[in-house]
Amino acid sequence: MFLQDSDRGHLLETLCYLHLLRSGGTVTYYSDSVECDFVVESAGPPRVVQACWELGPGNRARELAGLAAAAERLGVDRATIVTHAQREQATYAGVRVEVVPAWSWALAAQLDGAGGAA
Repeated sequence: MFLQDSDRGHLLETLCYLHLLRSGGTVTYYSDSVECDFVVESAGPPRVVQACWELGPGNRARELAGLAAAAERLGVDRATIVTHAQREQATYAGVRVEVVPAWSWALAAQLDGAGGAA
């Protein structure tokens, strides 16, 4: 199966959305001058999640800005970027961002019952 990079990103975003829906809570998004793919509200603080196939020079600033804006608006200091295979930690605008591969994110969510870190 041959997929364009943009198709892979959309498929990963759909996978994340379906996983978050199954975990319970209300799944919405944040949009202002920047966007964040998912805001999950359930018991406890809201979770802020961004999905992208790969985090690189061409999209890093955009993805982090969307997360930071949503986190600030919701009053949280942690967020997650779900990728195909990357793993790293960063701090952006005072928000602790964990970049995790999709398989690890989904598995951790199953093990802790939280529907994904963040």
